[in-house]
Amino acid sequence: MIMQWSLKLLLISTWVWNIQGANILFIHPLFAGSHVSLLRTIGEHLVGQGHNVTIISFKQVGAPLKSSSTHQIQIPIVDKLKTCRSYINEKGEFDVNLKLARSLWETGAFLSYQTTDLGCMAFCHCDTLFESQTLKDLMASVKFELVLVDLKGNECGFKWISFFNLPTVAFWGLSFVSGNSNLMRAGPNPFQAPQISSRSGQAMGFFNLIRNFYLFCFDYIVVRYIQYGISDMYSIEGLSGPTHPWMEDLYDNLDMIFVASGPLFEAPRQVAPIVKQIPGLTIKPESKLNFSNVDIFDFLERSPQGVVLFSLGQTGVGGGNYITSEFKEKLIKGVLGTPFNAIMHLDPDLVDFTLKDPNRLFFGKWLPNQEILAHPNTRVFLSHVGLASFQEAMFHNVPILAMPTFEDQFEIAKAIEDREIGEVIWDKAAITSIEISHKLVAVANNGKYLGNMKQHSKLFRTLLAHSPPLEEISFWMEVVLEQGSMNPIKMRNTPLNFLVDCLFFLCMVLILVFGFILSRYILSIIKPGFI
Repeated sequence: MIMQWSLKLLLISTWVWNIQGANILFIHPLFAGSHVSLLRTIGEHLVGQGHNVTIISFKQVGAPLKSSSTHQIQIPIVDKLKTCRSYINEKGEFDVNLKLARSLWETGAFLSYQTTDLGCMAFCHCDTLFESQTLKDLMASVKFELVLVDLKGNECGFKWISFFNLPTVAFWGLSFVSGNSNLMRAGPNPFQAPQISSRSGQAMGFFNLIRNFYLFCFDYIVVRYIQYGISDMYSIEGLSGPTHPWMEDLYDNLDMIFVASGPLFEAPRQVAPIVKQIPGLTIKPESKLNFSNVDIFDFLERSPQGVVLFSLGQTGVGGGNYITSEFKEKLIKGVLGTPFNAIMHLDPDLVDFTLKDPNRLFFGKWLPNQEILAHPNTRVFLSHVGLASFQEAMFHNVPILAMPTFEDQFEIAKAIEDREIGEVIWDKAAITSIEISHKLVAVANNGKYLGNMKQHSKLFRTLLAHSPPLEEISFWMEVVLEQGSMNPIKMRNTPLNFLVDCLFFLCMVLILVFGFILSRYILSIIKPGFI
């Protein structure tokens, strides 16, 4: 009932609002994480420009809808076969803390030996989108003129919206490499951009280049022949004529790709004209920060010796309750082994009382990271180095002790190490509390790290002042609205994907030929005279 009234209000307000504004639709993946606030910020800016923005997302534990000038539709997730209870609860909510968060922490990858059943989420995602009556009513009642798809893990959303033949732009909230980006004609060159699982850095030698290309091919095959295969099973009857678009063809139809990163935050790479690298979407200058948490502010003020901020961003949902008690003890003792105080993104109820020292430690389920980073007494940011966290630390000129957890965080950590703006904890299990103490002190006091971070921060602030990110995204979206298509600047050369397909086919042929010859040879030994 609430969803029906929400849709009615949407239809009425769409008619009443500024008639000159365009109707724009945003589509989240099933697990949106920190991208929820990112796309809401972009949407609210577009509303301020006179447009009407509708955002489709899926129910998540700990992520209720917040008040916004955009129209938000949050859909319960359908698990028809009840096979996805490790990720989706009985209320139809995605719950990262059921299984996935701990797996990411322990293995560093979405797909691992702990998550072999993760494919069930793709079926739930597609079932929810293609069968939702709310979405059917929405698309029948509102004439959208532009769509923005958050691409990471959103094959079903991209496939679903393709049936409506609307101009489409994409948002990519990670380093622009690996995953879906490997299948784009506009994607990065694997001989130039290290894959997120390579941990090679930009200075790749010959063997690292070969290994990086192998990882590119493996990722390409997994995405194209497994992830795409699921979404290609779905269609909307009566739309797009007798045939339906295949996933591998959809990326060529994208009119623009907005990447929330850039050469300051990853290995620099050449990109196609339709790819716009626009970092800094979450950045708030000091003039717009408001320290609403008095307790945290007082703690910072009475810590002239300096403060370490430990935060895991969106991956720390629930105050990091998936982190083992052993690692929490090691981490806290490591901080207490330095002269600094610490503000830690940990649920205080899940911390052993023997480790609590209110004079030196402040615990919180949620922390205002930017306000803390902007305070002059903050000396080190101990972070998982998600892209937004890294950018915020750089803007506020705080050196980093990186502790990458999954996906592109490993590439970002390698960039931090190569640029000498901090240090990295590569093995969380092996590091000791004493080593954590030494690294924190080194990052805080090493003049090389401080000087290099200051240089990066100055350049980042200059670039943001010259081209505010929200203004740039708004500009390009309005260009697409005006032009209807960005075909004149799209690449038309044969993509590298063709080469990967050929190599994959040749490898399969060689394996079959080798298997045939080997089987004949074995049979000739077992049964002389067989050949």
